[in-house]
Amino acid sequence: MDNSANEIWHLDDQPDIIKFSFYDNILLWPLVRYHLFELKNETLNKAVEVPKFKLQIFKYIFNITFNNPIFIFKKKNISTIILGSSTSNQFEDGLFFNKVNDHFYNINPQSTIFIERSLGFNIQKPRTPNKIFYHDSIFILSEILKYLTIVPKKEKKRIKEFIDYLVKHDLNIKNEHINFIYNKLTSIRKKLPILKFLYKNLYEKLNPEFLLFEDASYGSKSYIIKWAKEEGIKVIEPQHGIINMLAYSYGKAGFTDDYFKFLPDYILIYGKFWVKNIRSPSKLVNIGFPFLEEKIKHTNGNKAKTESSILIISQWNITDQFIDIAIKLSNTKQTNIPILLRLHPKDNLTPNQLTIIKEHNISIDKNSNIYELIQASTIVIASYSTVIFEALAFNKDIFILDNYFARIVIPRELGIWFSNPDELISKINDKPATMQTEYTKQIWSLNWKDNYTKFINEISTQKP
Repeated sequence: MDNSANEIWHLDDQPDIIKFSFYDNILLWPLVRYHLFELKNETLNKAVEVPKFKLQIFKYIFNITFNNPIFIFKKKNISTIILGSSTSNQFEDGLFFNKVNDHFYNINPQSTIFIERSLGFNIQKPRTPNKIFYHDSIFILSEILKYLTIVPKKEKKRIKEFIDYLVKHDLNIKNEHINFIYNKLTSIRKKLPILKFLYKNLYEKLNPEFLLFEDASYGSKSYIIKWAKEEGIKVIEPQHGIINMLAYSYGKAGFTDDYFKFLPDYILIYGKFWVKNIRSPSKLVNIGFPFLEEKIKHTNGNKAKTESSILIISQWNITDQFIDIAIKLSNTKQTNIPILLRLHPKDNLTPNQLTIIKEHNISIDKNSNIYELIQASTIVIASYSTVIFEALAFNKDIFILDNYFARIVIPRELGIWFSNPDELISKINDKPATMQTEYTKQIWSLNWKDNYTKFINEISTQKP
């Protein structure tokens, strides 16, 4: 088990950690819980890179100004606000498509408002849907206006008491973590009165019944949830990635009635399999994964005449091992089919690696549609990539490189496990049967649209 996750869960177990609050009775622990985990893992991106090109800056300012949710006029018949992130956008067929939220939007676009957070300063257009509002406008305005506010001494003291409490119960917390948390909470406290006015105004103007909030369980913007619930809005979080046993955002925070005010009412999950890794008072609703289900329909409808490649999914911290696997396979006459190495976004191959790969006639890919690559393969080789779960939906033979992270992330029942290239080659030659259909159904439920529509109708106070 990862030490950082254990340390966060140890803090969750402290009964008084949820007694610290400030403005509007907003709990401090949810605001920094996610950040503290990333600080401990040194994965927190503390600064956003400002674009160097004036045209990109102009485009960004233009779009967030003229697509500002603050300026939405009062609208009737708005049932849903979607708060999404452009990190989930995928470019295909000349458009950016949000694989987490767009299918939900398309069920009833006339009564849905989509508010998206951009990736840095990059506005991704053209988009589906055509009309997108940008969350950045609210954040930037609050950043500017916070300099007109001050944090009362009583609340500064409360922040320091909270940090002292963290230090007392977490021996591994560092000074840089303490400084970051203090500055973060002080900044949030300055912005909260402004943010409350903006969000409450938005909720009152649109009067939605549902808030579909992509990162709802993360906690860093838990005040958005609190204010929505105060307006009687039901908060729903769609599953937006693989939830494994280290998914600290869905861990065992000290759940009480007060804490639940800052969590979604519902979490839409891909299938029953994911229930065991979610420790949350939010109600879990089995919907399926719209993007994957629709892609399977599309790729099956456009299926290639021949499936003829071995697809190797690289992992950026063990790239050498996957290159070695690809080379050993290419040298084996029994596996005389093309080999494709799909690089991780963080992979940066050296000239020597590129030369070796070319000499062995191994193809490299980084940007193609992953589902089309899976469909065109006979075998998928990976370690702890999310592609392992996705390949199951395509009923592919999956071979899993055994290591510490794979044993944590991937259930042992999935795939065929191997420790080295020679063992892999031996197991490929045994010609195993494809994956278990019943297990696949637990991971990926089908008929997402019917499931979602039924769920919404059941919880709606405005029955059709």
